[in-house]
Amino acid sequence: MSPLDKLKEKIMSNLNNNHSSSFLNLISIDLDKFVYHNDSFGFDVGDNTLHEILIALQGIASRYEAEFLRTGGDEFMGFSFSNSDKEHSELGAAVHQGISDLKIQYVTEDYSDGDFVFSSYVSASVVAHGIFLERDVKKLPVMVGISVEKYFRDIDRAMYELKLTGKNKFLSASF
Repeated sequence: MSPLDKLKEKIMSNLNNNHSSSFLNLISIDLDKFVYHNDSFGFDVGDNTLHEILIALQGIASRYEAEFLRTGGDEFMGFSFSNSDKEHSELGAAVHQGISDLKIQYVTEDYSDGDFVFSSYVSASVVAHGIFLERDVKKLPVMVGISVEKYFRDIDRAMYELKLTGKNKFLSASF
């Protein structure tokens, strides 16, 4: 099962077992310039760094009862349920700042004497979306007018458009 399918399954399971929340919050994270970190330090260090990022995301997640997982390469996604129409924005901002605070460096220049200049950091582009959950006849929360698959496609499109505007960006929106 792909990481994205695993995330969809977790969301649907939580949606079916969640009787009190009014919003589904989805966070999409795409690291900027991570390839330079890998090129600077090697893939083993890069893999360890990705693991450290996931640990940092899990620390943030614990404050919001959220879950995060790596969906591929240098991309992560997370979700939470809440009763606040602002939690997606708060969670997304915490993720954006949390990755920035890690100060993941990469080498921008090296000199013949072996010294390196670490003047640049890996950053993250983050899209945070919240969607209102209606109640069905059994009082279970449902996503009206949108499937989880379409929701993922919309967020993927939003990330694409955000990345066109530059790096290290944060976008928060509600449907």
